[in-house]
Amino acid sequence: MTKVIAEIGQNYNGEIKLAENLIEEASAAGADYAKFQLFDVDAIFSKINNPWYEYNQKNQLTKDQYFRLVEYGLKN
Repeated sequence: MTKVIAEIGQNYNGEIKLAENLIEEASAAGADYAKFQLFDVDAIFSKINNPWYEYNQKNQLTKDQYFRLVEYGLKN
């Protein structure tokens, strides 16, 4: 059986409510799963003169946010 995975990645721009909306839209479009990117910004990017550091820090999910999205996804 084929399963469809919606790649949400960082498209929620650090806004958890938008992430939940994207889960809903993915489900409505027929996706079976929604995939986010989990990473440790401090392990990947230098803080010194690096605009990507701040951008990615905003999009880094905390454990609480991750589990909130897992629970939300299971309901949708």
